[in-house]
Amino acid sequence: MRGDRQPVFQVPKVVSVLAVFLAVIHIGRILLPADWSYGAILLFGLVPGRYLPQFAWEIYDFPGGLLFAAAPFLTHALLHANFPHLLINGAFLLAFGSAVARQCGAARFLLLSVCCAVGGAVFHLFFAQGSGVPMIGASGAVSGLMAAAFRLGALAGPAWQTLNVSIIVPLNDRRLLIVCAVWLGLNAVIGLFVGQIGGQTIQIAWQAHIGGFLTGLLMVPLFARRRGWPGGAW
Repeated sequence: MRGDRQPVFQVPKVVSVLAVFLAVIHIGRILLPADWSYGAILLFGLVPGRYLPQFAWEIYDFPGGLLFAAAPFLTHALLHANFPHLLINGAFLLAFGSAVARQCGAARFLLLSVCCAVGGAVFHLFFAQGSGVPMIGASGAVSGLMAAAFRLGALAGPAWQTLNVSIIVPLNDRRLLIVCAVWLGLNAVIGLFVGQIGGQTIQIAWQAHIGGFLTGLLMVPLFARRRGWPGGAW
């Protein structure tokens, strides 16, 4: 029956709102004067060199104080270099974020996304110590949502899409291990890659990808909706 057909792309409201929010932030930033736009990247992007031990006390002198020193661990994920960068992350967000949001509900989806963004930032900070290049983009968070989607049963068949049942794929599942190995290996390879996106030279923050992926992979059982939990309508 026609009424029984399900849309091919059914994006939960929380995911679509988040995607639009990222787009609005990007458009707002590029409309700023050039020096203000770059200043926003310096202020809200993650610059590993700021967090070297010898500069620890200077963090308190950072514009905005300690709060703005800590904020980039999350706010870096709200900024993007250009529209291709935004579109790539947005596409992955819609694909994998939708799967996670259906299983976790809106609030837990957002909290997991924050954890993945912070996890990616911490991983990047550890491996890029001393770098003065701002790290921006939702790639770390999106990588975490990708890993979360796979553990929530993307490899286990159509039953994983059931709203009130959480299927957690065990970490020793062979298919999950293969996917993880491919993703981690790919990011290890592109770690030395410097490419062009939208005419701009960029260096891929592979550390954030791996950190976010591992965060989502390990933490998603804490956020997945169990049988009998109230469903999130968003």
